[in-house]
Amino acid sequence: MLQALGWLGMAMNVISFQCRSYRRILLFRTLSELLFAVQYGLMGQGAGMMANLLVCLRNQTFCWCERRNYPARTPIGIFCLLFLIMVLLDWQGPLSTPARMALL
Repeated sequence: MLQALGWLGMAMNVISFQCRSYRRILLFRTLSELLFAVQYGLMGQGAGMMANLLVCLRNQTFCWCERRNYPARTPIGIFCLLFLIMVLLDWQGPLSTPARMALL
């Protein structure tokens, strides 16, 4: 089941690259991240699950900003701060930082 979730998440990710509209790209990217969050949750990896859920929230916030023609500068700053806080809370040594910073 875990592998099926992973493959389905990868399929959603690949589909997102085929989309032409920004909203559809964000929709499929959010579905992909949500599937990976469920996968991490089932594996007992809370940090990975929280990171993917935060990315889902970020994607939907950007979609909301785009729909309402709202500048995304403020949400970008807020999510950067949230990711930095998550990195600090999940600190497991110097090797854990690059993986978390890639989510920014």
